[in-house]
Amino acid sequence: AGNQVRRLEEERQKIDAFRALGAHIGLQLIAEKTVFVEGEDSESDKAILEAAFAQHRPRLSFVACGSVLNVVALGERVSDLLTDACKYSEFYMVRDQDFLSSEQVEDLRQRCANRLFVWPRYSIENYFLDGHLLADALPGMGISELGSGEDIEGILSQIAEQLIDEVAAKWVRFDLQCELGPILNTDIGGEDPVGVLVQTCGKASAVAQEALQEDNIRARLEEKGNEIRERWEAGIWKERFPGKDILKTFHTRYCSGVNYKSRFIAGLGNHWKQHGPPQEVADVIEEILKGETGECRDR
Repeated sequence: AGNQVRRLEEERQKIDAFRALGAHIGLQLIAEKTVFVEGEDSESDKAILEAAFAQHRPRLSFVACGSVLNVVALGERVSDLLTDACKYSEFYMVRDQDFLSSEQVEDLRQRCANRLFVWPRYSIENYFLDGHLLADALPGMGISELGSGEDIEGILSQIAEQLIDEVAAKWVRFDLQCELGPILNTDIGGEDPVGVLVQTCGKASAVAQEALQEDNIRARLEEKGNEIRERWEAGIWKERFPGKDILKTFHTRYCSGVNYKSRFIAGLGNHWKQHGPPQEVADVIEEILKGETGECRDR
């Protein structure tokens, strides 16, 4: 009886800790390891992972947490607090890669003490941009008239091709944000904080003025467009394009009679459960299950 009371009190403290940090939670957080999932549609990502790795419940639970800003804030500021508050639970995060370079991913992981994981592709949905996988999974959803795996692969490629200009523009914007953002990340203090701010803004303005000139923007866009086209046959659209958008367009055009989240996405997650997820996804979950972490460091 004493052990039961103690366990209930510990789990109540766990829930209170997460609530205090603004997480929308339920009993699924009573797990040995809690993984916050980031993404534009993190509920879908959560559904995929829960279906694919159901064998690890209740040891492992997934919680949708919204945008990348929320995930980075959690990873860098409250990871140690959560681990301390949840004495019998471990706290991790998984986020989309978006347009992050391999160097940015590694820096982010180090700053977050290996508690933050990044999918090796733009998003977890990118792993479903596989004609053969869809050809195998769709009949179970009542859809069988789309042809072979090669046919479906061609459909996906055509959808992605319509996004080339948009992806190039978003990629350039991302690069500019990474370049210009840190310029203003200067400590304002000392004997003349106003002077420091004015000087910092002056430097930022000069750099931004050059970087944001139309000729420079158009040159960057052309460079990204050329890179995309050169790497198209190698599958850059599967790795660096927004897989969620491609998959949703595919669903709207060819699978609209099937509910997107409850049947389409869940069905693809169940396909992973039956046949095994891609190795890159499995490796991330396996590393979380091993749970070797350190202390978060400052930016």
